[in-house]
Amino acid sequence: MAAAGRPDLIVGTVSVTIGILLLWLRARLGTPGHLVAGVLLVIVPAALAAALAGNALTAATGLATGAILLGSAIAGVRWLASQHPNRSTP
Repeated sequence: MAAAGRPDLIVGTVSVTIGILLLWLRARLGTPGHLVAGVLLVIVPAALAAALAGNALTAATGLATGAILLGSAIAGVRWLASQHPNRSTP
């Protein structure tokens, strides 16, 4: 089923699903970044769907989702690095 008859909503539907997963992970693991990324992945596709349609919606949602996930990954790596600093060997 193509997102209730609008194939341009498929990428947004996947983004919202990932956002909900990240919100669940935040609740279970308590990791920073998941909350922000999860909220953004729910709100941004909805806002874009209200403003755009067709190929423009698909492209904008894909780019926004990629940017949000990249930012979340960078924040996660930085958080992990701060929790487990590299130790130099003597």
